[in-house]
Amino acid sequence: MYVKKGLQAYSHQNLDKAIYYFSFAAKRGKEKETSLIMLGKSYYYKGDKKLAKKTFHKLLRRNKYSIDALIWLTRLEGIDDKQYDKGLQYCNQVLRLDSDNYKAYFYRGIIREELKKTKLAIEDYTSALGLENIIFMSHYQLGLLYLNKGVIEKGVKELYKSLLYAPDSTVKKTIKEQIKKYEK
Repeated sequence: MYVKKGLQAYSHQNLDKAIYYFSFAAKRGKEKETSLIMLGKSYYYKGDKKLAKKTFHKLLRRNKYSIDALIWLTRLEGIDDKQYDKGLQYCNQVLRLDSDNYKAYFYRGIIREELKKTKLAIEDYTSALGLENIIFMSHYQLGLLYLNKGVIEKGVKELYKSLLYAPDSTVKKTIKEQIKKYEK
């Protein structure tokens, strides 16, 4: 219940209320990992990076394999605080856990660019872009699923989103033709 209320407050950008609900849920052990992730994000977007870091470190102590905590600590410490070595460690740890994590490649690219390691930064950015195809396919498949289930509005919306990531003009043309069938 508290996590749900926290998510509602967060989605309405009522961060004080979100922090209250996520804190309460985390203390009570309700969906603790989700509560801590959202609590840390709420602190971050409220501008309290110190409490955000503290929250993500708490999550990492609880689950040393938390990709969410590692990604957020990369952003907070590795990029925002310019602790590049620490950021690279976090990114590499994420990529050991999930070799297809586009955020880890992207953030590692930013750090390597700051360190003037241009060739490595280019490789990381290229890897992140290569994973963009997964985003395209996810939107496309979700759109088709909705359409097949008769949820036309959501299906069309997902197909439109897939257009943003479509790999070429031929694919875009095919998707636009599919959309036309349902927009009549």
